[in-house]
Amino acid sequence: KWTQILRDDQREDVYSLTRFFGGLSAQHTGYGKTLCLLAILDCLPGRSVVLVPSNGILSEIQERGKKFDVNIFHYHWDREIEILNPTGFLQSRESKKEEARTWLKSVKNVFTDEAHHLQASSWERLFNDFLPNVTRSYGFSASPDSERGKYLIPDKVKTDKLGYRNAKIVGLSGVVRVVRKSKTRVTLVEVETNILPPSYEWDFENDHWQNAICDMLEHPKCADVIAQIISQFPATKFYIPVNFVSPGKRLYHNLLEQGIEGIFWSSKDILPSPSVKNMDPLVFIKNEVEKEQCRFLMTTSVAYEGVSIDCLSGVIPLIGKSYRLTIQPMGRATRGKTLVYVVIFDKNNVIMNKQSRERRRITLKEYDIHKIIKLKIE
Repeated sequence: KWTQILRDDQREDVYSLTRFFGGLSAQHTGYGKTLCLLAILDCLPGRSVVLVPSNGILSEIQERGKKFDVNIFHYHWDREIEILNPTGFLQSRESKKEEARTWLKSVKNVFTDEAHHLQASSWERLFNDFLPNVTRSYGFSASPDSERGKYLIPDKVKTDKLGYRNAKIVGLSGVVRVVRKSKTRVTLVEVETNILPPSYEWDFENDHWQNAICDMLEHPKCADVIAQIISQFPATKFYIPVNFVSPGKRLYHNLLEQGIEGIFWSSKDILPSPSVKNMDPLVFIKNEVEKEQCRFLMTTSVAYEGVSIDCLSGVIPLIGKSYRLTIQPMGRATRGKTLVYVVIFDKNNVIMNKQSRERRRITLKEYDIHKIIKLKIE
């Protein structure tokens, strides 16, 4: 059935991966990594487990599986396919159960979504202590090397240059076998502005860099600048990643005062709150973002990866300069053929300017830049 479901390029990727007993698939967000994962999971003989870094991604994969008659269970130790969040599992009572240990000992196939998390100690411990008999191990990620975006292929990165973290990724899932870069046409918007006042001073020795970002987010001028950007693109709904809950909420409320409606989502809060109790947060958020008056989705790291919201087609990043923290949030808004990507240069904020320059560099390297727009907002 999967030969009918998958596109030609996806089928090619499945064949490329399964020629080997392990391997990484570096496919851009929005390409269909989950479909490739499900196809292999559904066809391989033997007991299988899917590893994910968050409960949000866990639910998303289960839901996608149901659409294609692939039932993926969570903490049901009498079935052939399980899905686990390694960190949550190791901290839970389930990890102490003999039936769980017995089940995991017989696992033959492991699938890791957002495979850059294989470097984490919880993944290493799960493989070492609970999965001694794995035959095949496949990883899927838009950015297996989350720091610099290198492709973990022997002729691209020599063994002595892998580093400890990437060595763990390769050791647990093999090298990159598939590379798919995004063909999304990007409009790069460079904004020159003054959010923090000229009197703002930064102490490189004593101040944490995140404080400069928080100070900017909480300043009323930040909402004013973002409101003007959003108004410039009336057909675009924006994804806005932030670092912390408190400054994010302040920015959210300041945007509401500017007449710009949207959603704020963290692991503990959703604003506005769902009207129906016990409603699935992701279902609520997807429904709300689709509404015409909603212009943005602002989140902490809860949605940086693994969450699919098709109507988003713009990004205003306010945190991060690593490869992963640039590429993963962009993936939330590259489900279509076009993307509006905004980099803000706050004249008096050294930290924001440094991060924006790096985000701009990565974007120019990884995406097809259709147009560059320069805005000056006083």
